[in-house]
Amino acid sequence: MMILVILFVAAATGLVAYYLSAKKNITYWKERGIDGPPIKRPLFNHLDYLLAYEKPSCFTLEEWTKKYGPLYGIYCGFLRILVISDPDMVHEMFIKKFEYFHGRMNTVALGDVDKNPRIHVFNARGARWKRLRTITNPSFSVSSLRRIYPIVEDACNVTTSFLDKAYAKNEAFNIHPYFHELTMDVISRVAMGQKGTLQFQNPDVTLIKNVFLGFGGSKLEHYLYLAPSLSEYTRHIFMAYLAITAAPLRRMINKLEKAVRERIELKERGLGAPAGEPNDFIDIYIDAIDDSIVDGAYKKSGDKVIKRLTEDEIVGQCMIFLLAGFDTTANTLALTCWFLARYPEIQERLIEEVDDVCGDPSKPIGYDQLPELKYADCVMKETLRMHPIAPFAASLPPRVNAWNRRPLATFRLKRALWS
Repeated sequence: MMILVILFVAAATGLVAYYLSAKKNITYWKERGIDGPPIKRPLFNHLDYLLAYEKPSCFTLEEWTKKYGPLYGIYCGFLRILVISDPDMVHEMFIKKFEYFHGRMNTVALGDVDKNPRIHVFNARGARWKRLRTITNPSFSVSSLRRIYPIVEDACNVTTSFLDKAYAKNEAFNIHPYFHELTMDVISRVAMGQKGTLQFQNPDVTLIKNVFLGFGGSKLEHYLYLAPSLSEYTRHIFMAYLAITAAPLRRMINKLEKAVRERIELKERGLGAPAGEPNDFIDIYIDAIDDSIVDGAYKKSGDKVIKRLTEDEIVGQCMIFLLAGFDTTANTLALTCWFLARYPEIQERLIEEVDDVCGDPSKPIGYDQLPELKYADCVMKETLRMHPIAPFAASLPPRVNAWNRRPLATFRLKRALWS
């Protein structure tokens, strides 16, 4: 009986302490003279707005910026976030003080991104980010893009044939799914080793769509924000939850793990692509595999980067290829078509440029002609200006390790930001 009383008192004391800490936490920005939106849901604070599927957070942040100015504070559960849209401050952080802001703000479900074995280049920070970026950059070099151009062209021709069939019905149709099929086809062929096209026959299209629909939708993920300091432990609970519920993200990771493992085993048996002659990005990464790699402290320049990665990191890089290229490219293409339909005069001018540059039937359309399509480049960029595809990509972590480890640098940076 005494033990139960002690446990009850301890639990009650812990809850009271947590509640008082939560109340104190939401005064952080006010005590520093920084404005922000009101809190309507205690503990979770602004979290529901930032993880809402019905209204993406970029629109909410835009509204708050108009109301509270270029600098204001919000709370994502227990996390304190400073929202900045002042160009000078952004330049200060992204360029001049980049050594202190070298990571993005990540979901708490990832835990410590320096320790999580499967972090990819988008979520990594510091020395690990630098190493992963150094390895992945050659995948997007001019020579690599020239090599994959025939695959992209073939995939586009397949998509065009499907669009022709839809057009022949003389009925309105949704063009967006066609671009999802196109982007998945290209990614699967150049990054995952898929042989030939699988447009409108690839079950992974639906899987990846469901992965996006699931981001931020789990109630468990919301609760993780109530104790971000425990994220390195709670992420294991979250991953177990995804496995038990057969969540799309877990199923996608399982498929990638299997694909990478099978390719490594082929390589070990001497049946894979020869070194230096990769079939796809997985082969490039396998050539650099080293499960013993350890990153040191981050340095902006100077140290030579070791171009090696672990098997878990290979899975992570494949995952970001799928996710980062699938929805963003399809959405950009769909939005561009929508604008062209709304503004036929722009569409006509674009068609004229394409005919001028690529209209000679005696010359095949090639990679070298792309730079000549300057108006097409302007159309795409204007679409992205009006509807940024990944506005969350510029988010910085709410708490940067460098601030805790370098108090003098922190003081100077704060003076630069808040003076």
